[in-house]
This record gives sequence, C-alpha cells and structure tokens, in this order.
Amino acid sequence: MAAEGGILRSMPTAFVLGGSTNALGVVRTLGRAGIRTFTISKAGEAIAFSSRYCYPVLCPDPVDDPDGATDVLLKKGAELEMKGIVIPTSDDWVLIVSRNRNTLGRHFLFDSPPEAIVEATVNKRIQYAMAERLGIPIPRTIYPYSVGNLKEIRDDIEFPALIKPYNSHLWARVFPCKGFPVRTFPELLDKFKTIIPTGLEVMVQSVVMGTSSNNHSLYAYLDEDSKPIALFVHEKTRQHPTDFGNATMVEGVHDEEVVKLGLRFLQGLGYRGMGFVEFKRDSRDNELKLIELNPRQVLPNLAPVYAGVNFPLIQYILRACPSTRPPAGRTGSDGSRH
Repeated sequence: MAAEGGILRSMPTAFVLGGSTNALGVVRTLGRAGIRTFTISKAGEAIAFSSRYCYPVLCPDPVDDPDGATDVLLKKGAELEMKGIVIPTSDDWVLIVSRNRNTLGRHFLFDSPPEAIVEATVNKRIQYAMAERLGIPIPRTIYPYSVGNLKEIRDDIEFPALIKPYNSHLWARVFPCKGFPVRTFPELLDKFKTIIPTGLEVMVQSVVMGTSSNNHSLYAYLDEDSKPIALFVHEKTRQHPTDFGNATMVEGVHDEEVVKLGLRFLQGLGYRGMGFVEFKRDSRDNELKLIELNPRQVLPNLAPVYAGVNFPLIQYILRACPSTRPPAGRTGSDGSRH
C-alpha cells in the first residue's frame, strides 16, 4: 500500500469538527501527514475550508441545530469502510460528541472525558467549583443573577474585574470579545444591564494582574487512566486585545510548576484525551491562578507541533492505531521525553 507523508492511505479518515482558526491548524497538521481530512462546519466560520488539505462539509449551526449537525456527521460516517477519527475544535462540537457518544461510536473513534466532566469543563462556573475542590487557585469570583443581587454583593467585588460568561461558545454568538473589563461599580452595573436581555449567565472575576507573559498554558494528552502521554507548556508573548485576547505569539517553555498544577487539576477530574489548561501568575502574590480548562484543540495548536509535540497527530494515531500507544511519560516543549 502506497504511503503519503509516512501515513498509509488505508488509515482512517479524520473528521475535524468546527471550521475556525482552531480547526485550521489541525487540518494542516493532519493533511501534511497524508491523512484524508474532512472539516465539518457551519457557514460563516469556515476558514479551515480554505486549506488545500480540507474536504469541506457544511452543516447546520451546531448550537441552533445540534441534531442537524449530528445528522450530517452521521451521514458521512455511514459512507466509511472503517471508522473515522473525530477531533472537535470548538465547545459546541465537544458537547455534541459527548452527548451523542454512543450513536457516534458506531461510525467513529474519539477520545472524550466522561460526560459529566465535559459538561463541567464547558460551563466555567462548574469548572471553577471543581477546581476549588481540588485545591487549584482561582481568581476571586462571584456569580450575580440579577441587578438587585449585584447591588447586594457590591462590597465583595474586587476591582479591576472582568465580566465573563459561563459558556464561552454561547457568549461569542452575541459579543465579539472574551468579556468586559470594568474598573468601577457603576461601569460594572452598566455592562451588566447590557448583558441581562441576552439571557447569558455571567460571573464577575477579579483580574489577575500581570503582563501577557504571565500567562502559561499546559497542553496535555492523557490516556484512559489519566496518565500523560504528551505535554507541552507555552508562555504568551503577545495577545490581541492586549489584556484579554487570543494569543498572537507564544513561546514553548519548560515550567514544572505549570505542569504539576495542570496535571493535578486534570487527573483530579479523571480527565482523558486532549486538554488545554491556562494559568496566569498574579504579580501581586506570585501565585498561578486558573484562567480556564478547554477540553479540545485550541487556537495556537501549531506551536507544539513546530516544537516537536504533534498533538493532532498523537490524537489521531492513538485512536487509529491503539497498539502504537507509548508508555506513559512526559513530553517536553522540545519534544524530548522525561
């Protein structure tokens, strides 16, 4: 059997779910390895469709019509001679895969944490509660549910603060930002009144002080026993917007504290599969504090690939060829195993 890029053509087809920039890096990585890759996405976010490695498939909006989006995926799966490999790149698709794992399992192979863990990680309020139970430091956070309640707890709020959503994928459909930074209570109240009509649930979180380079993130792939197969840590060099934005430049670093804290969180959850844990070191007390855990591939997913830790390919191969699974260990930012 002929091979392309070291991968046999007889290997399973990959299905990258979501078409945003998160997906683009995954599509390029798998395509360059010679893996036939379909991208399933709603119209309007399908930048990954522009890749020459992508076989594009349009689907209904996975938030508005999750059953319709699932049906498109199942239809493609029914055409396969062997089970395909599913890699979700957005929270809405993570939820679809988790909630339909038995049905999708007829046609696809995928890594997914237990359903309760998926639901908890996508909902940031539940995520923070679980982090606190595991002793993971978080910024001071309150959860107002009305204007009256917000006024009642105003003395508990530490400024500067950030209004951020429980569910980021729902927030992104309404507001083109990660959240609203506020410096005073009147400003907070004004923004809160803007949010209330949308029905979105939000928290008010104390800002973790420090520059972008205080942000450190752990990429981790964990096996069924929550043991690490591969790890990578990056430090943000730049982001846009400057204070609360997406990374535009990152640098791979060795940071055992980030690894230790990130694994304590993931393993405490009983996590498995691909995860991304972001922390920021607070310049006031020098403590790492949890920003969020994302249960999927993320925007700067090519950074570890270029450093020698190819998470999309790891995620693919360990589903396609379970017998190739290496012994549990740690892979550093330079690709070396410890």
